[in-house]
Amino acid sequence: MEEESLTENIKRRIRNRILLVFVFTAIILGSNWIGLWDMFGIFDWNTVSGAERRVYFAVIIAVLISVMWVIFGLFGIIRLYKWLKS
Repeated sequence: MEEESLTENIKRRIRNRILLVFVFTAIILGSNWIGLWDMFGIFDWNTVSGAERRVYFAVIIAVLISVMWVIFGLFGIIRLYKWLKS
């Protein structure tokens, strides 16, 4: 079995992270579409309609996941940089 080249390894890692972002996005949009979050009764706002609640909740989840991916991405870049230096 041939050893994977450095550029192929980097491309594979980047591709895997992008695919994971798409998977999480699909989960959020799919669960928002079927109204999954309304079943939990997390938001009981009297002034906000159900459709608006779903949008707000999807935005909150998307922002949290985006922040998580930025943090994990920074740690991954730092780890990759240290690995390249060694």
